[in-house]
Amino acid sequence: MFNPLPPLTNPRQLVIEDPTTGTIRFTRTGVERFRDRFAKIGIDIRNLRTKEDFLAAHTACFNSEISLAAILMDNPVLDEIMAEIPAWQDGRGRR
Repeated sequence: MFNPLPPLTNPRQLVIEDPTTGTIRFTRTGVERFRDRFAKIGIDIRNLRTKEDFLAAHTACFNSEISLAAILMDNPVLDEIMAEIPAWQDGRGRR
């Protein structure tokens, strides 16, 4: 389910920020790393223009992936932990 990625030595391998405007753009490596993951939850990487956009997308992606893992694991202890995630509470992550 999870695809391990090589470690990064420099964050600029993923995203470049314009210091004047604060906008970001993804490098080729960044697009390759995040495009499919974000697309799975309906986020188009081309629409992410700020660090805040990127953080929100990354958080939503993580919540979605951990919710799926919890469903697949069918673990009551993990269900208890997952209850703290809003998407889990409103029914989108529940079995």
